[in-house]
Amino acid sequence: MRRPEPMPYFEIQLTPKLQRVYDIVPDTVIGRGPQCQIQLLSRAVSRRHARVEFGDQGEAIISDLGTKNGIKLNGQRIQGAAVIGEGDVLVVGDVSMVFRAAGRLSVAADALDFRDRPPAREDLPRALMAQASFLIRADAGQIATFQQTIARARIERLEFDETTRFKLQIALKEALDNARAHGSRGDRARTICVTFSEDPEEFLMQVKDEGPGYDFEQRLAGAVEVDALEAIRNRPALGAGLGLRIILNCIDRLQFEGRGAAITMGKFKEGGQIFVISDESDLGATGDADPMAITSDDEDDGAGEVFGLPQPGPFLDEDSEDGPLRLR
Repeated sequence: MRRPEPMPYFEIQLTPKLQRVYDIVPDTVIGRGPQCQIQLLSRAVSRRHARVEFGDQGEAIISDLGTKNGIKLNGQRIQGAAVIGEGDVLVVGDVSMVFRAAGRLSVAADALDFRDRPPAREDLPRALMAQASFLIRADAGQIATFQQTIARARIERLEFDETTRFKLQIALKEALDNARAHGSRGDRARTICVTFSEDPEEFLMQVKDEGPGYDFEQRLAGAVEVDALEAIRNRPALGAGLGLRIILNCIDRLQFEGRGAAITMGKFKEGGQIFVISDESDLGATGDADPMAITSDDEDDGAGEVFGLPQPGPFLDEDSEDGPLRLR
């Protein structure tokens, strides 16, 4: 998987937890029309509403294309054109969007490649870096080994409570299962990239596959989150499309890029947890369930220990044919 060049982008908030990302290329047109590079389906947005170009110094410039409802930049309506910078909030018609210069997660140039070898003990220091990327095959056994070793080591070092760390593991499992079963369509030769990133405010996990993506806004219509711990106990009774609802309960924001071939899951460190489990007994007798364990339909190489640590029992995943997170 080739490392993409960083580029500026817009974040559009669809729900309190869900964001969509649009990359900005030279001469990007924003509007309601299907020919626009960024299409905003709102009656307050004109068919061709705005254009984003780059100046001689690389600065981003947004121009109003003579519309009735105009553009607001940080609360002030612009006249003609204006330079926009990191974190600026624009309202195009009635759609709010945040400009990001180029800070989105990308595949690190020195990504560790596990496609042809299993993780080793000497790989653990890389997993604990502020940002690290890993390449794995879309293979159930490889994914399970990665989760049991590298991902577990990274998440367990986070300064969250035990329940929050457990739910982050669940969210990562759901995203990886989706990338394997639906993004890669079961093709074990395809690559999945996982990136972990941490700063003083937030911990991020990105899962990116080589699939064509999907119309996620239609797929997500009406999706309601479900308590992740309850879902572990009673998954078959909660219906199809459950994986997405689980992920929404486990994180504070979910960001989709392009047509959904990459998702980024974020957990805020201070004051950002929107949904909490108030009763620690929620873990109950199934608190030792392991969201990273190999399931019944996975391939197990027979290793009962990873880096000398005994592995807990399997994470029961008796799902319908829709799979753990059907987003394709």
